[in-house]
Amino acid sequence: MIRFAKNSDVPFLKALWREAFGDDDSFINFFYEHRFSESNTLIWAENEIPVAMLTLLPAQMKMGKKFYPVRYVYGVATKLEYRGRGISSELICYINEQANKSHEMLVLVPAQESLFEFYKKFGYQKCFYLKDYSFPVQENLPVSYEVRPISPDEYKAIRDSRFQDDGYIIWDEKALAYIIEENTFWNGYTVMIEHHRAKDILMYYIKAKTLHVKETSLNKDVLFPILSDIAFKMGCHTVHARLSQGHELDFTSRAFGMIYTKISLDIPKAYFNLVSD
Repeated sequence: MIRFAKNSDVPFLKALWREAFGDDDSFINFFYEHRFSESNTLIWAENEIPVAMLTLLPAQMKMGKKFYPVRYVYGVATKLEYRGRGISSELICYINEQANKSHEMLVLVPAQESLFEFYKKFGYQKCFYLKDYSFPVQENLPVSYEVRPISPDEYKAIRDSRFQDDGYIIWDEKALAYIIEENTFWNGYTVMIEHHRAKDILMYYIKAKTLHVKETSLNKDVLFPILSDIAFKMGCHTVHARLSQGHELDFTSRAFGMIYTKISLDIPKAYFNLVSD
């Protein structure tokens, strides 16, 4: 049967998460301590024990001057011995039906390329694209900027002022507080960049001598020198930046996320990011 999770289900959900995604207990415990709620976790139960699940995280989509309710579908998983029975498909059909009734949109990020076709069968369509910008670090570039700490409310204010195209998925302050904390959990950094009387956001982490930018609002004129300088100071050799479809830098974009909605949309610069992909 399909139902929302209860706190008593958490030990079973943690075990399912571990089996499905292979994360270690430290992150699983972190997620369930900071992001889990009974109202955002849907399960399939057999004899009252969860054997499949998905998470529905609330957000909004900006369309002109209106804001539409959205749910981010995350952590879709089924226990190994119950796979092949169409349980995940049943859960997806169920949330689609509920979204139709509540006039909510559903968004998700397929974990691998083949899943774009899987979700397409359920009425999801490609909607969100990102640009990938990679370059080798250069030393001693002439650039002036300051790196400062940033609070979730400051991050949200700058983020919402920079990303204003139709189709922008808005996280509230509570969600951003978790996202920032999760990035810190993975030894990442979330900062404000002050330059030329402007303030921008930067969220990144370092892996294998590469500075990976999860999100930034830096424009094309300062992006390369500032990121290169930060990466050099952090001992990195390369930078890989994830940029919005609407960013001024002209790079080929790649499909990133999908949407389920009954509304006809024309949103070529839609932006969805800061997900646990």
